Amino acid sequence: MGLVAMEGGVLRLVRAFVAGVCVVLLCAACVPRSEGEQEMNPEQKSAVEVAEHLHSIEEFQRDVEPAIVAARNEFLTQETIVGLYANDFIDELYPDSTPLYSLRARSYTFSETDADRIRDVYDEKLKPLGFELWEKNDPDTVLLVWTNASYAASVDVVTHVGIQSSTSYSAGPLRSDGSSENPSVFLPLEGRVPEWLTPELTEKYREQ
Repeated sequence: MGLVAMEGGVLRLVRAFVAGVCVVLLCAACVPRSEGEQEMNPEQKSAVEVAEHLHSIEEFQRDVEPAIVAARNEFLTQETIVGLYANDFIDELYPDSTPLYSLRARSYTFSETDADRIRDVYDEKLKPLGFELWEKNDPDTVLLVWTNASYAASVDVVTHVGIQSSTSYSAGPLRSDGSSENPSVFLPLEGRVPEWLTPELTEKYREQ
């Protein structure tokens, strides 16, 4: 529990930084506002303007998420799983106006602690998609964070040297491109929840 709480605090700061970068880069763009947009509060207006310049939530799931899941599942197996926290979800923001969508993946913990190998596998999958790596090394911990401003996305792995590693990913807020009937429902993706992870094993390894 101590490791989970510490990781959560670090990763919240990293994700806040990523979101801030997206706003600084994009919110200054001049976007014509409709009559409905005039009624938005400043925070919502800024988020909608930024999202107009980003990929959609559907594009993230089709074009990016498969690579993230493939990298993760090279380390997450029935033999290596240590724990899991929360569930995958897509949150709908501003449903009564111009909705945006924020995706958060379940956090998994596994026994692999070779940070160099983890870095190499994720780099191979993510850098061709435009992700950039930020890294922080301490004597006992290695934090790897891949970010992609075009999807407001981040992928993070925290390795506690000689103990375990945890990983999760997020994207958004992003607009919908209209290609899915309900953008709050995940598109099908093999491996997002590993086939071997039964409901019984899910509860066995769930961390509160």
